[in-house]
Amino acid sequence: MKRHPFGKIPPFEHESFRLYEAGAVTRYVDETFAGPSLQPADPRSRARMTQIISILDSYAYRTLVWDIYVERVARPATGSSPDEARIADALPKAEVCLSALAELMGEEPWLAGPTLSLADLHAAPMFALFRLPRRPAASPSS
Repeated sequence: MKRHPFGKIPPFEHESFRLYEAGAVTRYVDETFAGPSLQPADPRSRARMTQIISILDSYAYRTLVWDIYVERVARPATGSSPDEARIADALPKAEVCLSALAELMGEEPWLAGPTLSLADLHAAPMFALFRLPRRPAASPSS
């Protein structure tokens, strides 16, 4: 709690400089450490990247991870039954999120343009969890 007053990840510290919140941490790391830039130099492309990250945080994360992945994969893995109503309510929201992202991406190979950006790295774990196959409920003897 000392490193993150809301008790979430990622708390981050570099040379006595403390940060929390993924957007702040990833931008700082990108701007501070060597390597290719993960933020477009062009203001419009950078704004598009920021818009996509905001969509992921504001709409996609809750829907794809908590409402679908947790219910379809994580809960059954612990022997709990999924909340089918929650999943049914989330599926249209997931479709809106994914359609909006696909429209913004257009024909580009990456979410925010022709090169890998923070938007892609922000989306990757959400998409990975969302794509995991549905797991049957664990048996009581397992």
